[in-house]
Amino acid sequence: MMRLVIGRLMSLVERYPLLVDAAFIIIAWVAVKLLVEFLHVEGYIAFEFPRWLSLGLIVVIFVTAFLYARTQERRLTGTEVAARRLLEEEEASR
Repeated sequence: MMRLVIGRLMSLVERYPLLVDAAFIIIAWVAVKLLVEFLHVEGYIAFEFPRWLSLGLIVVIFVTAFLYARTQERRLTGTEVAARRLLEEEEASR
């Protein structure tokens, strides 16, 4: 089961490399959450993140990054198409 999930994630990262940046942002968020949780347990602060907020923010970060990566892919694809046209025109003019 885990191989299937990892395989799908790897194919997503290969197709949308910008998802790697989102993974770093999610890791930073988890680090902040763990720090706040530690400080709460030790009694230094009274604040605690609700579980729904933590998981919801991770989902929002991933979905936002995924949609952004898809728009960037479309732009790159459009640029590649334009570059191909220019190359074809140049070859045809020779």
